[in-house]
Amino acid sequence: MTPSELNEEKLVEIPAEHTFSELYDDVKYDPDIRPGRELQERDSLHEVLLKRRLRQKLVELNPGNPDIVYDIAVQKIELISEPTLIETNRAFHQMLLSGIKVAYQEDNQTKYSVMKLIDFDNPEKNDFIAVRQFLLVQHEERRLDHVIFVNGIPLIILEYKSMADKNATIVDAFHQLGKTKYQRDIPIIFRYNAFLVISDRLNAKYGTINAPFERFSDWNDLTQPDKKVANRLEILQKLLLNKTTILDVIKNFIEYESDGKNLIKKICQQHQYHAVNTIVKKTSDVYSQQGENRIGVVWHTTGSGKSLTMIYYVNSLSQIEKFENPTFIIITDRRDLDEQLNHFFRIAGFPYPKPETAILEADSILDLREKLQVPSGKIIFTTIQKFQTTEEEREGKVKYPKISDRRNIIIIADEAHRSQYKKMAQNLQTALPNALRIGFTGTPIELEDRSTTQVFGDIISSYKIPEAVRDGATVQISCETHPVTLLLLNKFIGKDFEEITQGLDEENVTTLARRGAEFTKLVEDPDRIKTIANDIVSHFNKKQKIFKGKAMIATSTKLAAARFADYISSLKVAPECTCIVSGATSQKPESTPEKRTREAIIQKHYKDKLTIENILTRFKDENDPLSLLIVCDMYLTGFDAPLIHTMYIDKPLRDHNLIQAISRVNRVWKNKPGGAIIDYIGIADDLDRAFSAYAQDDVKGAMIPTAEIIEIMKKKHSDLINFFDPKISNRQGLDESQELQLIYDAIDEIVYDDIVKREFIKIVTELTKAYAVCTPHPSCLDVEDDLRFFQKLRKILLKATSNVPVDLTEMESAISDLVEQGIGADQVVKGFKISFDPKKQDISKEYLNDIKKLKQKNLKAELAYKLLDDAIQAKFKRNLVKRKSFQDRIEEALSKYHARFWDNDDTIQKLEEVGKEITNESSREQELGLNDEEIAFYDVVSLGKDYVKSDAVIKQISLDLTKYLKGNIRIDWINQENIKAEIRMGVRKILLRADFPTDKIEEIVPKIMDQAETNYG
Repeated sequence: MTPSELNEEKLVEIPAEHTFSELYDDVKYDPDIRPGRELQERDSLHEVLLKRRLRQKLVELNPGNPDIVYDIAVQKIELISEPTLIETNRAFHQMLLSGIKVAYQEDNQTKYSVMKLIDFDNPEKNDFIAVRQFLLVQHEERRLDHVIFVNGIPLIILEYKSMADKNATIVDAFHQLGKTKYQRDIPIIFRYNAFLVISDRLNAKYGTINAPFERFSDWNDLTQPDKKVANRLEILQKLLLNKTTILDVIKNFIEYESDGKNLIKKICQQHQYHAVNTIVKKTSDVYSQQGENRIGVVWHTTGSGKSLTMIYYVNSLSQIEKFENPTFIIITDRRDLDEQLNHFFRIAGFPYPKPETAILEADSILDLREKLQVPSGKIIFTTIQKFQTTEEEREGKVKYPKISDRRNIIIIADEAHRSQYKKMAQNLQTALPNALRIGFTGTPIELEDRSTTQVFGDIISSYKIPEAVRDGATVQISCETHPVTLLLLNKFIGKDFEEITQGLDEENVTTLARRGAEFTKLVEDPDRIKTIANDIVSHFNKKQKIFKGKAMIATSTKLAAARFADYISSLKVAPECTCIVSGATSQKPESTPEKRTREAIIQKHYKDKLTIENILTRFKDENDPLSLLIVCDMYLTGFDAPLIHTMYIDKPLRDHNLIQAISRVNRVWKNKPGGAIIDYIGIADDLDRAFSAYAQDDVKGAMIPTAEIIEIMKKKHSDLINFFDPKISNRQGLDESQELQLIYDAIDEIVYDDIVKREFIKIVTELTKAYAVCTPHPSCLDVEDDLRFFQKLRKILLKATSNVPVDLTEMESAISDLVEQGIGADQVVKGFKISFDPKKQDISKEYLNDIKKLKQKNLKAELAYKLLDDAIQAKFKRNLVKRKSFQDRIEEALSKYHARFWDNDDTIQKLEEVGKEITNESSREQELGLNDEEIAFYDVVSLGKDYVKSDAVIKQISLDLTKYLKGNIRIDWINQENIKAEIRMGVRKILLRADFPTDKIEEIVPKIMDQAETNYG
């Protein structure tokens, strides 16, 4: 094992194993249970199932079947296969939940038995075992840090990184388990995987096999969610990986959905898990109570997965016998939201799949009534307006009917606080007097709102904005006002006209109506729209230079939306844009010339449903040039496009309408640092008033003024300046040679200490993110030049020095560095002349002599180390012994320098000695008369030189090994255990012929096999 692997084992793996020993029936170390060992669990390293455990549990959970039934069940599990890995994973998940149907012959009859794989109701009746260092061979040989088997099936894979390894992070662990590594090399184990865990002990996250890194989540101690802890892995193990929670999550909280092209596997976040279990219990309690229909209200902030929480709730409740296959009525108050939610349920492959006929849409009031009279087990989508009275009912000719008095009807109201639900509450009660009611909302309940709790009950689960930002479920939103000519501030933002005028006399109503008309005229003013549009285009283009993504524009009227789209499209520098407004593509002619003119401008932007779907697909595609989406009312709620980073608002909004609109930018995407609201109407001038209907604790952190982010940016800038000598911040007027020396000095100040180096990299990243959120605010100009310089230093550190943590998420970053000015980072690195060329024989002469001339001592040591590190990797790529030997020596030299045990002269001297030995390796090969393959085996065998007669014998062994191995290896030999066993036997015979001591042979054979795999694998 390498030092980092030993650290990983000592600091992460073994403590994790101790925790698992407290949680599970057994823990195993795979080398003790491999084929051929006394405690053998598998017959081959190619096997991924612990088949004896699996068969034994099948017998225990499904007693009384013929032996052949258990054998067939094991075979079906082992051979499960679909066209893609994720499809196979879904097929097995369904098998895990539903069981395996096995046909068999008995008494000349075909009989069937459904075999249960897991007892989900009784966790203790299942066999849990955690296996450490699980070795698996398929396309490649790979070792998994920890695998959790349940009844012999590998359901959870854990990949660790050492918190002491400066070059390894949980991002590396994520990529290691990904499509281009382990899922490519050993896909067989991922067929059965429920979810993955990645950890370095300080951090621990879980996610599914095809989730992006940003969708891997924490699992916190809810009693102290903000507490900093040293071992998050232990918390995740005890709270998520205990027997009960694992099985609950697998059974009820994993969901597959298709976007038409790809199958996506999702798993709940912690807040969803606890919310669903809370509301399922409350539903069960209310179901048993006489005279109580209200379950309660679930308030989970917009963007935190409310729709998915609904799916988990519906799925969990459907499985409880007590509810006798319930019917769910899912109600929204707008047609577009109804369609969006309906679509989400349809594309969601329920953990227990629902047939297409089980998800219905009520097309009318009468249709809804008919659908509610059908048997149980349906999910019916409708709008609250379907509970309106018919014309006959309004005229008093007939009473509003009772549709069903069934108790097992569950009414789920989306955005339950809205006034439409209050108006229709009585009709709901009349139509479905015994149905249970639960409300979901993405915004808080207003202070003066009494009717929501009267209709649905009290809040039973809340997940507020700061909590979602803390957990990474959403990103922070910043806001700023852009003052333009005719900046408007509507004092009745977001209020319905009827509500505003309630109780006023006719004269006052007329006055307000006239003011409303004046307001409409102002927001539609072409000159004002051009001013704002130019500002939007300028802002967006500057933003895009550093922050990839897209944006939306919210307008006050359809005409304003159309005019924005027309004008922006006419600008050569503008990004591609379009607008979506409601309306038919063909309508009756308007009555007045003014209205006909308005309609003519708007009508060319009306689009049919298929066109809108295509636009939304394009807009959600980061590689599609469509970058600005202009809307009036549609898609300000319920529309999910995580790559949106900015919302430009020219529309009066407040309270829940404002929260819904701004939440379009709070979705998590790549390393998106935050969303931005640019306000042209005056909302951001007084956030207290904009959210006046709510308790301040409920909207705390909903929008952070950009001024606060600017202060953070300035603080990070100041922190970076303080890393260096004052001359670093005074770089104006320098020529190229002076700038180069300044760069050398700057790096020299931070390179000596790995902690300082990591802190510098961290703060540069934080400053870059703050800058990305604020840009192109004028304050960014104050830090821009320094940020550009710091980013250059970061790039040089990454390329020219060692032990710099590389954040692989940067490869898929939403943020770009500023364009370099002056000497480029690559030019500086090239100037160090440390790019190793194997053709250059003398390392000291060709490289180290130049490095020694540098006056910056810390930089000198780092460059010498980096040069030798690259040389070792290149020159001894196929020689494991020499590579490790030289690597250990240069690491020791740099470590002692950093610890101040050696001064610079001692360190350079030690590194120079290694350089000379590397240079002399070429002459050693010539002296021995061996090529690089042979000398690699020579160095392995030399580890046992005390047990052979002479160097000549070592040389002969290396020649014999090379000849034997080249003559006996076959295609894919390292993945075939029987061939490897034959080769090991042949190697032993060669060593025995050379009188190698028998007891020492077993020590050196594994090292020879490792070298053989390096040479010929």
